[in-house]
Amino acid sequence: MILHGISNEDYHARPELSSTQLKEFYRSPAKYLHSLSSQRKERKVFKTGNLFHAAFLEPWSLQERYIAETFDSRTKEGKARKADIDASGKIHVSEQEMATAIAAANAAREVLKLNVHEPERGLIEVAMVWHDDASGVDCRFKPDYHLPPCEQFPAGLIMDY
Repeated sequence: MILHGISNEDYHARPELSSTQLKEFYRSPAKYLHSLSSQRKERKVFKTGNLFHAAFLEPWSLQERYIAETFDSRTKEGKARKADIDASGKIHVSEQEMATAIAAANAAREVLKLNVHEPERGLIEVAMVWHDDASGVDCRFKPDYHLPPCEQFPAGLIMDY
């Protein structure tokens, strides 16, 4: 079953087993069990990855989700500005981080000849759920981009980083 328009929060709250959980279990069953009852730490690498992801696949969402501004967060004014941004619900990134993400996303789209403004060409962030009969497990997967078979990619293309 394909689930269109599901938010990341709703997707991650679903009960099916995800590919990330399967990879975690493969690495260490104990760590997998621990991950079920613990909150994932936010790290800079996640912020950078999420920014690139948005710039690459959902460039129209950047202004809705991010504020690109450089200031000294050690000063009183900087701390106040950071508090304002946090209160807005948007994610703060530096102007350099935003420029780097946009440049990298543009380069990646150029290499793949991918125009995300042509949604009829592929599916962006569409969740899929199914029951695996061999294992008896309900599964879920939300690839970043799914392109059906076409001239450029005769077997289709699934991108998920």
